[in-house]
Amino acid sequence: YIRQDLGLGGSYYAGIEAVLAAGMLVGSALLLKGWPRMGKGKLWLTGMTADGLTYGPMLLAPAFPLLVPLIFIHAYFIPWITIARVSLVQDLVPDAMRGRVFSFMGMSVVGMTALSAGITGLLVEIVPTHLLFGCWGMLGMACGLIGWMVPRLRRL
Repeated sequence: YIRQDLGLGGSYYAGIEAVLAAGMLVGSALLLKGWPRMGKGKLWLTGMTADGLTYGPMLLAPAFPLLVPLIFIHAYFIPWITIARVSLVQDLVPDAMRGRVFSFMGMSVVGMTALSAGITGLLVEIVPTHLLFGCWGMLGMACGLIGWMVPRLRRL
């Protein structure tokens, strides 16, 4: 997006990666303070919904200055998903199976990342990058919203 759509160089990409890291660190630190006030299921669903919602504005093809806070807010919610997911596995999966489930989750993330990167690489030749990010964001948000309709997930 930064190179192809905005025409900016590597230093801008590095800046966005730094903003992404800062958002995740702030999200993780503040999550530790707020964890007792929100159940893990609600935390996970909020993170998933917000993760997609924060990529929705990409549909408007924001300029670099607007991309910075958008990416920070997006990254802030990533730990809500990852930390809640790991914690839920620890709570719900029997000790004897936990290693297998974590292994499966890890391999699924790695495998899906590879597939996603490949498919995205093909699609950006056809679809503008900002539309692709925005659409993926809306689909992610839809998953979170659908999850909110499942009472059992909210109670986790």
